[in-house]
Amino acid sequence: MAMPQRRRRGLTACLLILSIAALALTAAGPAAARAPSDEFVKYYVVAAARTGGTETLYQIAERLLGSTSRFTEIMDRNQGRRQPDGGALSDPARLTPGWALVLPWDAYGDGVRVGLLPTTMPAATQSPAPRATTGPSAPATASAPPTPAGSGPPATASGSACQATGATASGPDWVGSRIAVTEAWTRTKGEGTTVAVVDSGVDASLTRLGEHVVDGADIVTGAAGGNDDCLGSGTAMASLILAKQVDGGGMYGVAPDATVMPIRLIGSGGDPAPTDQAVAIDVAVTTGARVIALGAYVDPEAPDVARAIANATDHDVVVVVGAPVGAAATAAGEARPGVLRVAAVGPDGRRAADYRAGAVDVAAPGVEVQYLGPTGTGTRRGTGTQYAVAVVAGQAALVRSAHPKLSAAQVADRIRSTAEQPSGLINVAASVARDLPAPSVAGAPPGDSSGGSGGTLLVVLMVVVAVAAVALVLVRVRGMVRGRAAARDRADGDADAHPIEAPAPVPEVHHGRG
Repeated sequence: MAMPQRRRRGLTACLLILSIAALALTAAGPAAARAPSDEFVKYYVVAAARTGGTETLYQIAERLLGSTSRFTEIMDRNQGRRQPDGGALSDPARLTPGWALVLPWDAYGDGVRVGLLPTTMPAATQSPAPRATTGPSAPATASAPPTPAGSGPPATASGSACQATGATASGPDWVGSRIAVTEAWTRTKGEGTTVAVVDSGVDASLTRLGEHVVDGADIVTGAAGGNDDCLGSGTAMASLILAKQVDGGGMYGVAPDATVMPIRLIGSGGDPAPTDQAVAIDVAVTTGARVIALGAYVDPEAPDVARAIANATDHDVVVVVGAPVGAAATAAGEARPGVLRVAAVGPDGRRAADYRAGAVDVAAPGVEVQYLGPTGTGTRRGTGTQYAVAVVAGQAALVRSAHPKLSAAQVADRIRSTAEQPSGLINVAASVARDLPAPSVAGAPPGDSSGGSGGTLLVVLMVVVAVAAVALVLVRVRGMVRGRAAARDRADGDADAHPIEAPAPVPEVHHGRG
């Protein structure tokens, strides 16, 4: 009876461990899927259906994710999370207008927002949610800059006056052919990769940018949308990443099938505060960017900005910055895995500025390059380190698309190691297609900390299974030891109860005469 009882104890212990594991996994799943309330997310506010009634999760998934079957991804991110009216999502066919639903990062379409989740129901629940703000004092909308005297510059789709930097461009563009862009397109055009452009916003109405510009965010106003551009700098950068070629000629972007997320840091002028620059980078990370291109309005050596860049690379994001100019002010501009410091060069290989010695990782076209200006201003030509940053960001998008398992540090290492020597000029085709030895940056790519919980759950499950296995082995070994000891005890007891007697002496037999 002893052995069955021990087996029952062992099974009870294992069942207890597995029950604890199930509870841990149940608790971890929804918690990992729910978006923190203090982080920027991509979300959609439920509205009345176009055909009457209320939208369903199936309709939202089909419209914003391209397939009704993907409703489960929205369900997983929102199920059980309390809405501002106290309700919670439990049925994909029963939604309440005004509920804010966290979306996967590839969601795109009318009504998709990026920002803090609303904490109150909108006043009109059948209209889009109010724009999220980065602080309680942020204004609700951007004010239009003053219109210049005379015939002002063209206006963007939203009606705000904009500027076009650089001279009108004509003739062939030297960028694509010099760095072997089209040769890389046999492998990828950047599909599936989001590049955040932290600058002056992007004019998303340009047809040559296609439908590859998502709403982004506006740090200036706190609005969830950065797809207007009054200065033209961000639009120029986006075009060097995305622009479609027209009639087989003219300028074109490095990664035309990538996605650009504009993070507007500056409106009509002025210098943004370092804290705002850091917030812009943090927003780009939390909204799912795999590559971040920092424009001319960002100072990578400011302590707050350096911290935000370090946070981005820690979250497996490639950060592309302009190489520093002049003497070193701080240690913030030093080399860091996952960061690419870029110098701008012209067709003759000459650099656009006196970049700091030892502080340039690669060089890219940034002198007399062609790019797109805001609506109505056409193709422009100009010089600036931010244009070289955009080109390298497009290259990083291609590498991430072609080699999705590489970490941010490995992507940056690949771009550096395939650059021409000694100039350091990037070679896009080589970075995408060439077979390289083991990267100098060791380690597997880290997990996606901004969205999935699969890695965490897998680790929890593996640990629990290992603990259960060890417990079972210990129980069985303990039972075997006790069983053998009991057997020995029984054997000893039997020996004491029935001692072995000495054999009786054999009687002597005498053979002889009587």
